[in-house]
Amino acid sequence: MHRIYIDMNNLRDMIFDRGQILALVGNDEVWNQIPLEQRFELVESFEFRALMGDLFTEGILQSLTAEAESLVATIH
Repeated sequence: MHRIYIDMNNLRDMIFDRGQILALVGNDEVWNQIPLEQRFELVESFEFRALMGDLFTEGILQSLTAEAESLVATIH
């Protein structure tokens, strides 16, 4: 298996299609390579919400929040 390089600086600009977002979020291996802070930025962006809708966006945000809380609980 080869590594996939993801340019995090331009990730938000590169995603412009619902199918791309679904493929990204659905691929845990790639999605988890993106730092949590950048995943929040992506999901909270106007572009993401406009493409995916409020319900989907809120679901992803809840998932990211749970992941962040889990990391904090593990550290403490």
